[in-house]
Amino acid sequence: MFLFSGYTIRLILGLHQARKPAIFGALIFIGFLLYDFNRLATMNEAPDANNWKVAMDLSIQIYINVINLILDILEIIMWASEEE
Repeated sequence: MFLFSGYTIRLILGLHQARKPAIFGALIFIGFLLYDFNRLATMNEAPDANNWKVAMDLSIQIYINVINLILDILEIIMWASEEE
């Protein structure tokens, strides 16, 4: 945990101003994905949550988080390729 947070701080502090929103966005969506997968694991144990409405809600939230994470990663890659 400490290595990841230290590397993240180092990465953020060493970057150009325009990249920070994409990096923070990627970190936020990673957190959202972890939260949604945790909800999925805890709801899997509850018998009342085994219905189509819950399954569709979770799948849509995970799908949107993955799409936004990919867009942020592509934005970071675009800025990295512009520097070279």
